[in-house]
Amino acid sequence: MRLSKVFFYFAIVSSVCIMLTSCGSTPKPTHENKPPVVTQKVRERADKMQKLLSSNLSNSMVINNVTLENYRKIPYTLAQRLVLLGIKYVHIRFDMDIVKSKQKMNEFKSILAAMNNNGITPNIMVSDALFYAAKTKEWDKTPKYWLYDHRHPMKKLLDAIAKFNTDNFDPKSKITGITIIFSPHYVNKRMTSYPTGTLYEWTDKGYGKGNDNDKLAQTGILNLWELKKRLHNMRMVVIVPGFLERDVKAGKLSFGKTSDFLQFCDDVIIEIFVGKSLDKTRRYAVSSLKPVKTAGRVGIALRTVFVPYQSPLALKSFVDKDWNTLLRKTESLQKSFKKYKSFMGFTYDNYYGIERLLEK
Repeated sequence: MRLSKVFFYFAIVSSVCIMLTSCGSTPKPTHENKPPVVTQKVRERADKMQKLLSSNLSNSMVINNVTLENYRKIPYTLAQRLVLLGIKYVHIRFDMDIVKSKQKMNEFKSILAAMNNNGITPNIMVSDALFYAAKTKEWDKTPKYWLYDHRHPMKKLLDAIAKFNTDNFDPKSKITGITIIFSPHYVNKRMTSYPTGTLYEWTDKGYGKGNDNDKLAQTGILNLWELKKRLHNMRMVVIVPGFLERDVKAGKLSFGKTSDFLQFCDDVIIEIFVGKSLDKTRRYAVSSLKPVKTAGRVGIALRTVFVPYQSPLALKSFVDKDWNTLLRKTESLQKSFKKYKSFMGFTYDNYYGIERLLEK
């Protein structure tokens, strides 16, 4: 993006549906070891998307576990399909347990190398949901405490990245960027992945200066700021829910504006998951794009997960009809967002949904 400063993903929370991860039932691998056929129809459709997105500074794609499993033995096929779509940046889900398995490490190295060798910049992607878990109040007072406690999830993440890169001699298969899904609102007992030992809980009644929601947002930002320092020159992108900017403006939160994140990270991606309502998508996105005066620093994420028809999550996905509808909606939003110099492009969450629609 100017994601020459880009991405990251590791899901510490596997059962939660957070922006850049699939929701609903988990599809089984569809073409492991068997490259999907790139028909003339697929080429024509992909070409339309590439041309549409080409005027943006940066467009990216989320790669979740389903896609990783589908392409784990044919990573170059995945990279080449992304090239057809005009994607130059990806956020790849990262599980810290990868470093415990030589096979999984080698497979992940292959996916990173495949992306780099095809001109695509990869970031690992992780969720920060467990960063809020705390056994002691010292972790809340200052994030620096977790630097010396190997029990803390953020310290475990840094150790996993260090081990992955130390055991890897090829520069093209090293981790060079990270994307963090900022999700203080997932520290909520209604969520199946609710982390135990938290000092605060996000609730509908927790808004207001100094209350739980405010404390969680502040703690999360401080944690990420501290993490960025320890990543040294590594690219860092933060994915944030679209309601944060509006909540700060409404006085419900003290922290969480897009500009707050841009003080320490390279780029910010705003989650806008309202599916079929283009007007609402526009309104929510503009509330984050308009205040930022720096050019090309804010991306807009659109949900393209494929979910069961009966799931209410289907209402929040752009994967609802056909490829031409997806492009028409994207073009309509793009024309609106181009008015703001902070807009850098779209992030599609995720590739599995795009592929289903591409081949439909």
